[in-house]
Amino acid sequence: MIYFETFSVPTADILFLLILSILTLESAHSIRFLYQHFLSGITEKSLNVFYYACSYAKVDYSRFMNTTVRITLKLIPDSLQTQPVFLCVDDTMVSKFGTKFENVSKLFDHAAHNGSNYLNGHCFVSVMLCVPVWNRDKVSYLSIPLGYRMWQKKNPNWNWQPP
Repeated sequence: MIYFETFSVPTADILFLLILSILTLESAHSIRFLYQHFLSGITEKSLNVFYYACSYAKVDYSRFMNTTVRITLKLIPDSLQTQPVFLCVDDTMVSKFGTKFENVSKLFDHAAHNGSNYLNGHCFVSVMLCVPVWNRDKVSYLSIPLGYRMWQKKNPNWNWQPP
């Protein structure tokens, strides 16, 4: 509840469902993807409700990130307090099959195996916090997503903003 205490109950419910769908599907290609593959099966809310919440809810996303960092750092057991904690930065490209999307552009994809190294889509840069935890008597790292930002090809001077 610490994530949602400042929201109205309907907004908190919608944001909770969005986060639950991202965690369940382990990705978020789009709101439509989350809706088609998860949300429509667990709620009668329409796709537009989720679009509206993302566009118009007054959300301080830095609060989500700061809360997540506090919770994540508490996961480190005392016996692993001397182990390093990693901050990982990753870029992910999501192809789009149209041109009427905000910030869609032709991107070079070095990992493409489809006959072309270019795709039409979005590039997201994400930040994760990786903390040491015990996993069957071995040290393992748990990766916790903190936020992402859509990279805008037309704006080379973009600043990192948590979602």
